[in-house]
Amino acid sequence: MKSIPTWTHKVLLNNFDVQKNSLENKIALAIMAYAAGDALGVQYEFIKEKPVITKLSIQEKEGWPFGGVSDDTLLSLITMSSLEEENPDLAANLFLERLKTAVPKLRGLGPTTRAALGLKVSDHEVKQVGNTNGAMMRTALCGMAFKPSDAERRSKWILKSASMTHQNPNATFSAVLLSGIVSELTDNFASREIDVYEIAIKVLNELDSRPERLDSELKNFGKWSPPANGISLDPIETLLAVIWVVKGAKSFENLYIRACQLGGDTDTVAALSSAVYALKAGEMEQFLAMQWLSDIKWDEVGNLENMIYLVAKNRGK
Repeated sequence: MKSIPTWTHKVLLNNFDVQKNSLENKIALAIMAYAAGDALGVQYEFIKEKPVITKLSIQEKEGWPFGGVSDDTLLSLITMSSLEEENPDLAANLFLERLKTAVPKLRGLGPTTRAALGLKVSDHEVKQVGNTNGAMMRTALCGMAFKPSDAERRSKWILKSASMTHQNPNATFSAVLLSGIVSELTDNFASREIDVYEIAIKVLNELDSRPERLDSELKNFGKWSPPANGISLDPIETLLAVIWVVKGAKSFENLYIRACQLGGDTDTVAALSSAVYALKAGEMEQFLAMQWLSDIKWDEVGNLENMIYLVAKNRGK
């Protein structure tokens, strides 16, 4: 591997071996890819017309710090940090405590999270409360902390955490399903040729119960195509978009372009799909070669070494 870019020192300690083929390395790549997708995708989030992207770069956005991540990354890190606790109930309560403390630092909070915190929700957003992609967005990376054989514990943990902000089964079970996909891909170190849709069906069929709409739309994925008006906050639509993006991606660059050109909730789709792709087929060298990564405000993500080892430790339980 070529020399490691200096910007990684803002994210990883110098003694963290990003060249090593290990579980920790895979977790690191997924988290960094997620944050990068978030910072990139927020530039195109819910703009009037779908963007046409030929070259990736971090751009100025009015009212947003250059290269800044959104609540997607910060809420994911807070949720992962609750893995410190020994059971789902304690973990969910710890998440809520840390969420309340972090509110002043969070940008782009969705209507469900704002409602859970007692913050203002616009009239046109009320119907979305409890049924958005926010639960799936912040719990997906936690799937890395559970082996596929530990699916029952993972499902309980994700459902409890998701229910702290979201109540609709479409939202909570979409979160469980995507965390299962993440769990499966983290376990497989030779997963490049694996079809992420096949993994999704495997995880779906392992669920004792699931919403009828989730079951129907996922099994009919072959007929799905991206909506013309972009990806909404709907959790099932977001899940289908993530699978669609990953299935057709040829590289990290190509994946980010596919995600952002969908329009709509581009930061969430780009973040989630890039993490899934990183676990499925990602290579650290290919990822680090993207020069625009140095423009991301990595100081907002912080040093991830402790988080990486926390996730890896929980997977070993």
